[in-house]
Amino acid sequence: MDIPIWVSIPFEVNVAEIELSLQESLIELQIDEIMRAKFKEGKYNIWKTNDVATKYPLLWDKAQLSLTSIKSNIKKLVEKHQPQGSH
Repeated sequence: MDIPIWVSIPFEVNVAEIELSLQESLIELQIDEIMRAKFKEGKYNIWKTNDVATKYPLLWDKAQLSLTSIKSNIKKLVEKHQPQGSH
């Protein structure tokens, strides 16, 4: 998996080193003391919470896409599709 550095260490990464579209959201996350404390506890995966999904949806979406190891095989899914008749 190719996990961006800002996902691994969001409170330490230099914002100027990430893509421009994420910079403002990451700055807001970095100054969020509650999220910083929860991240430092180590027991709390901020990328899998509703807090981040609600407050920082752009970051959450990008983090979720980079953390998933499941690759979709659309062709295989379409081949296995079984249309249902009307009832």
